[in-house]
Amino acid sequence: IHIAQAPELSIMCRELHMESFAYLWEDDGEWYLNEVYGMDRIQAELQDPGTNLFFIEREGSRIGYLKLNPYSDLDDEPAGLEIERIYLYREFANKGLGTLAMDAALAIAERYARDYVWLHVMDSSIASIKFYLRRGFSIVGETHLAFEPMKPTYRRIWRMKRVLESSPLPSDRP
Repeated sequence: IHIAQAPELSIMCRELHMESFAYLWEDDGEWYLNEVYGMDRIQAELQDPGTNLFFIEREGSRIGYLKLNPYSDLDDEPAGLEIERIYLYREFANKGLGTLAMDAALAIAERYARDYVWLHVMDSSIASIKFYLRRGFSIVGETHLAFEPMKPTYRRIWRMKRVLESSPLPSDRP
C-alpha cells in the first residue's frame, strides 16, 4: 500500500474494525478508531520501513488488508515476524481467502528469513482462534489491553506462534 492510498486504508480499517469489534467498546470504538486508524497514524505506518501493509484483493475489489512487522520478536526470541492484522470484510469470510492471506504472510516471513510468525488474537474471537490453530499456531501466552473505553470483559488477548518449517529446530542452534 502506498502513502497516497492512506485515506482509503484508513476508511477500510475503520469499517473492518467496527464490523468485527464494535462489541468491545463502551464508546462505540470512537477513541480506538481515532487513535489507531486516524490519518496521522496510518501515514506514519505506511512510511515505516519496519511495517508492510498490503490490500487483499479479489476480482479487482479490495476486500481486506494485511499488516506485517517483519522484524518483530516475541518475548525477545530473535527472528520473528508479527502478523499484526489480517482482516477481511465479513462477506468474504469462509471462502478460503483468509488462508490465502495467511499463506502470503508465511511466504513473506520465509523471504525475510524469519524462524517463526506470531500474532495477538482477542480471546473472544473464537473463529479466529480456531483458524490459527488449524494453520499450525499454538497459544504461547496472554496479555491484557488497558484501553480505558474497552469493556473489561474483553481485554484479554492471546499470543499465538507458529514455527516456520524451514527454520532450524531449537536443538540445531548453537
